Amino acid sequence: MWDVIVAGAGPAGAVASFILSRLGCRTLLADKLVDRGCKIGETLPGAAARLLRSVGLPAPETTGPHSRIGGIFSSWNSDRLLARDSIHDPYGPAWRLDRRRFDA
Repeated sequence: MWDVIVAGAGPAGAVASFILSRLGCRTLLADKLVDRGCKIGETLPGAAARLLRSVGLPAPETTGPHSRIGGIFSSWNSDRLLARDSIHDPYGPAWRLDRRRFDA
């Protein structure tokens, strides 16, 4: 029935589903419809705006619900925080997404 099932409708899953369906794949985007309140930690690097525009999707705008941030602290399978400062990013500041608005 489906060529591809994408689990998770966050930014990565939503874009992957969009691109796959545009390529002709029968795509199912699956996500829980549970509202657990505020979702934290959802950011996009500056390069994401360029990527979104290149596939015909809207990128965050300075007048929209998402806010620009000067850097990102992240931790992937570790207790150690990794810092990325946007001032050194050739694509500019990162974005903190308003996930309620994004999900809607």
